[in-house]
Amino acid sequence: ADKSTYGGVFYDPRLSSLPTISSKMDDLTWGVQAFNDFSATLINSDGGLNAKKYTGCLGRWIRTPDGGNRSDGKVFALGRIKSVTKGDDMTLSVSDIRRNLDSSDYLRYFDAATYPNADEEIIKSDDPTPIPIYYNQRTGIEGICININEDNATYCDYVFCDARDADHHPLRVDRVYYKDDDDNDVAITTYQVVLRDPVRGISYVRIPVADTSDTILVDAFCWHNTNRLDDPWLYGAELIKDVLVRLGGYKYDKYNFLLSNWEPESAKIVEQGIHLSLGIEDSAEINSLIGDICAACFCVFTVRPDELFDIRLDTEPTTPVYTIEQYDKIERSDSASLDLVFSWCKVTYGTNKDEEKTYNDTSMQTNIEDETGITQCKESSVIIADLESVK
Repeated sequence: ADKSTYGGVFYDPRLSSLPTISSKMDDLTWGVQAFNDFSATLINSDGGLNAKKYTGCLGRWIRTPDGGNRSDGKVFALGRIKSVTKGDDMTLSVSDIRRNLDSSDYLRYFDAATYPNADEEIIKSDDPTPIPIYYNQRTGIEGICININEDNATYCDYVFCDARDADHHPLRVDRVYYKDDDDNDVAITTYQVVLRDPVRGISYVRIPVADTSDTILVDAFCWHNTNRLDDPWLYGAELIKDVLVRLGGYKYDKYNFLLSNWEPESAKIVEQGIHLSLGIEDSAEINSLIGDICAACFCVFTVRPDELFDIRLDTEPTTPVYTIEQYDKIERSDSASLDLVFSWCKVTYGTNKDEEKTYNDTSMQTNIEDETGITQCKESSVIIADLESVK
């Protein structure tokens, strides 16, 4: 009975068994545990849980204590109830409080009703082609022709970006071209640009049929900061905010963001001036997008236990994991720690996924290799747009 008391309140013991919960530390938190969905089964043979108040528990908090001992108040898992099944037993299905960030249903798709003259492969009902989303500067975007089957057409319309609302559309088109047989760029000089078709919510370039090629490529400055056209880049925290608000459906308010910390930390991240180039051409979880942004601009995003989004610039110096002495060249007893030592690094970046660039930082290579005898490269791929931002 003492284990059924928490905070001086007795709770009717109905948990039939402790649920199996797998947990891990999430890269996007400050130590808050992440866990997979799980179910808890409650005894209801007496019908005691049939009252209407229990039916209305969807969305409420649930906590599962460590080791079944409620008295110490230690929370093992924390989530919200997402479904309830009732009978002799009541089953509660529980979701991680950040489960909404696993969403990937924010993309729009080409369909036969809206694009009747598009290629069948683009508009087939069981596997339609997504309308891509691009943030900031992008090069080499492959246009998608939406009137290829139109009879007697004198032009072809190539969609290159989603333009779903007045704040989410490209700023400009810089270049339209195609590749010749030798992989050289061939400019198309006669074309029209529609930055936002308000009916279909798309951006496209219109090219005379005589100038079309199998693959049309577009360089454009796409989704951007519409309130700062003198510097239209969406920087790290601004980009995360837009992903959460426009793609995730959250409101930017005190009920979703820890504004007292988000706004000053966001200003610091913007001040870095790191240019990012994010392309979404297929389903990607919001969590994954945020992770890519954080990795590129040294910020840490977290969902607090009170479900508020928070962010910070991760520039604080960290304690060295291992100190290398000169004799380590001869006697290396801690190989696990030495795996973390790199003499140079290679970073892949750019605004075109098919023509990514690399930057090699070998400024410390000779010194580290002479001192330690370690020759090892750290490779990483980031969504940073240009060399200066990489450096």
